[in-house]
Amino acid sequence: MKLETLIYDNLKKVIPLNSIKTVMFAKVANTNYEIYFYSYLADDNNPKQCFSLAEEGVLDENDLDNVFSKIAEDYRKSDKFKEDKNNIITFTIEKNEAKLKVEYYDKGERLNGIKKAWIGANL
Repeated sequence: MKLETLIYDNLKKVIPLNSIKTVMFAKVANTNYEIYFYSYLADDNNPKQCFSLAEEGVLDENDLDNVFSKIAEDYRKSDKFKEDKNNIITFTIEKNEAKLKVEYYDKGERLNGIKKAWIGANL
């Protein structure tokens, strides 16, 4: 199965039903990962971060953890994964259309700068 399909099928399990656009950030390495997403909800113009939604009781944090773990596992098994790099994945779902973008950074690059640039470009 295609990586895009695997990510889409997993994310659909946890994004709010009233989401009109969801943008996922993932940094995946050999032994760790950091994944989160922002959703634009139909009744709000501001994106909501998934862990904020969990704090509000809209999402279950355990479900998020399980889905994110599965996404990282599937990505590591894909031909896109590069062990010697920080793999930065952007996955966007909007109007049932999904887009995958993968970027690679040297392991020594500062993740905070990468995340700031990602937020500026995607939200």
